[in-house]
Amino acid sequence: MSLAGNERMEATLSEVLQQAQAGSSDAFAELYRWFYPRVLGLCRYLLSSRTEAEDAAGEVFTRLPKALKSWDMSRAFPQGLLSIASHYYVDVLRRRHVEMRVFGPTDSEVLRRPSGDPSPLESLLSREQGDELVSRQRPGLPLQPGYTGGLESSQ
Repeated sequence: MSLAGNERMEATLSEVLQQAQAGSSDAFAELYRWFYPRVLGLCRYLLSSRTEAEDAAGEVFTRLPKALKSWDMSRAFPQGLLSIASHYYVDVLRRRHVEMRVFGPTDSEVLRRPSGDPSPLESLLSREQGDELVSRQRPGLPLQPGYTGGLESSQ
């Protein structure tokens, strides 16, 4: 974009911001159209799922009218909007931390195994099944090598 085109965009953005400060829903729609992809990108980077990122981006634009009431027009708008998104992310983290302290992990977090390894219960069951299989194939032999149950080899 040329310097003249960039200045025109700044002038247009400034006009739209003034209209949005006055409460124009069309101006808010224009800001949403221009900046939603950038806000969503940041939220997607910060949050773990697309659904959470979409919710967070929507929340940022829900908070925008209140923020614009006290907006300093000398401040760069895109960076300020992304700052609102970053602060919302901090709020989400704070809320999650409080929820974890109060309620503990949710059932899905307890059951979820990130590495795909078997759960401790599955490991125990498979070990017991393996031990049972060995004892059926070789009766009388100890399951652990070197374990003789206190018997000497001469007994």
